[in-house]
Amino acid sequence: MSNANITSNQIPPLDTILHNLLVAMAIALLVVTIRFITGRLLKALVDRGVISTRGREIVVRLIDLVGFFAFFSAIILLFSPQSWIVLALLGVFALIVFIAMFDIVKPYIAGLAIQMSPVFRAKSLDITIPGFNYTISGRLLKTNSQYLIVQDAFGNEYYVRNDVALHSIIKITPIYVRLLVEITYKDVSKDLASKINEITQALESLRSPLFKESAKINVLEISNRRVIIGIKLYPVSCPVRQSDLIRAMSDIMDTVKSVSGKDLILEDVVVKVFTG
Repeated sequence: MSNANITSNQIPPLDTILHNLLVAMAIALLVVTIRFITGRLLKALVDRGVISTRGREIVVRLIDLVGFFAFFSAIILLFSPQSWIVLALLGVFALIVFIAMFDIVKPYIAGLAIQMSPVFRAKSLDITIPGFNYTISGRLLKTNSQYLIVQDAFGNEYYVRNDVALHSIIKITPIYVRLLVEITYKDVSKDLASKINEITQALESLRSPLFKESAKINVLEISNRRVIIGIKLYPVSCPVRQSDLIRAMSDIMDTVKSVSGKDLILEDVVVKVFTG
């Protein structure tokens, strides 16, 4: 007699089962409807240029995960006789998964923030990553769910994780080729500063094929043996061909030698590509 009562208590009535099934179907319909409406809204945002196609994919994935988790939790709560235990286990499981996968999920969340940020809509930029004495400069090729892809003036591609890019120092700047001009000399003119100023003015007005007329010149070091000048040349198109770069370096050396003349007896002029 007692066994029959226990069995009858464990099996819910038929009307309760039908009610739970209807509720489950209603929840599934609600999740599908929200997914459909959100998809149409995101498509409209993509068409207007507010977010990119990749940004839409990231949002859709997040919505699918949340919808699946909500539906699965609701089903368990409807049919489990001890729902509070199941709910507690689901909470602990979700916390463990979040902690274990946080480093994987971060780029996806950061990728969504990048899609919304106007800074990353610039054609070219400088990215200075915290903790590294290095700046990545170039044009922004594309962004995906995990990485920001930047191509420098020489065609090299750099993959920066989205969450790292968000914590970096971002500067919008034109694409440029950075060169170092090392001028060593045997004899120094009486007015060295004036002669160096004349050289820098000549370099600023340097005209080299496939590079823009504007050039940025900085004197980085002056001693009794040499002077180091930094030059930023802005290419007309990217990536820069090796032959064009060699031609520009040759023009720089010829310009320095022609301006130096007899007042500054040179020992050597070297032009290096600055990569650090």
